[in-house]
Amino acid sequence: MTLVVFTQDFGKILLIAKGAQKITSKRLPALDRLSMVRVQFVEKSSFLYIRTVDLISSLQSIKYDLTTRMLLLLVADILDALLPISQPEQELFARFKHYIRALIHEDVHLATLVFLRDTLSFLGYVQNDTHVSLSEIFHILEELTQRDFHDRWKQLGF
Repeated sequence: MTLVVFTQDFGKILLIAKGAQKITSKRLPALDRLSMVRVQFVEKSSFLYIRTVDLISSLQSIKYDLTTRMLLLLVADILDALLPISQPEQELFARFKHYIRALIHEDVHLATLVFLRDTLSFLGYVQNDTHVSLSEIFHILEELTQRDFHDRWKQLGF
């Protein structure tokens, strides 16, 4: 099983989890999509293999709400498309953790828009002091990722 993991110290990395898909695997629950985990890995032959993984939070309060879960999945897909592999993104990682907390305590639509706008600004795609409309954010994201998110945004109430 190959996983895309967004880490504080290494940015986006690809990890191989040997045997993780087996029903008896102790790692399987911790490797659920959209979980916060502590992972140790080792490099062998230019591949990164999971050595240990510990579940920090399964984010159940987010996963119970379908709209919030779908928004977080969409934002994770966008980050996956925007970020290069193995480039440290400590500031963006901290912002993403803040966004996850905002999904629990704030309006999910507003939190998502603020995070996406700030992320585009942080990565240099829009000027920080420039007002960017909702449609401009979506257009920029679709251009950068070469993906059509229109139906997904609409389905999520944007």
